[in-house]
Amino acid sequence: MNNNLLRQLVLISKQTFKYFLLQLLVIQVVVAEPSSSQSMEDYQVTLNVSNQKLVEVLAALEKQTDFVFAYNQQVAKDKSRISISNTADLKTILQKLTEQVDFDFKRVNNNIYVTHINSRLKIDEVIEFEEDVISAQYDVQVSGKVTDENGEPLPGASVTVAGTTTGTVTDMDGNYTITV
Repeated sequence: MNNNLLRQLVLISKQTFKYFLLQLLVIQVVVAEPSSSQSMEDYQVTLNVSNQKLVEVLAALEKQTDFVFAYNQQVAKDKSRISISNTADLKTILQKLTEQVDFDFKRVNNNIYVTHINSRLKIDEVIEFEEDVISAQYDVQVSGKVTDENGEPLPGASVTVAGTTTGTVTDMDGNYTITV
């Protein structure tokens, strides 16, 4: 009887181990995802174009890669002509394109966005200008005098703007001026 119990225990252990391995294999298959996030250096492209528009060049690159080029009407209407004869990785080809046109390329997932270099600079300049205007509009000087309950001036009292780290200290007569 003892021998029979031992055999059954070994049989159950073997089956449990087989089911464990099977579950492990199934989990690996379910969790594993195909890696589609190849970098632009992984794509070898051949580009032989002479005096062609940027849109035509981008269409040729789309055919050779898994990327989609996204651009606006400014890119579509661009009259620049491109001439490249090269076999290299996609990143190198795009760098060579930026030498011939005023556009830049930015990859996001499987899309490559084409942006005009000058428009990006203009946007940055406008943002800086707007920040200057906003800060100039809201600079307000507040002055006052800090006194105790008897009306005596309090020199060296701290005056702060609530919710900020902006502050000042009163002078010998209890006077302060702060810009908010």
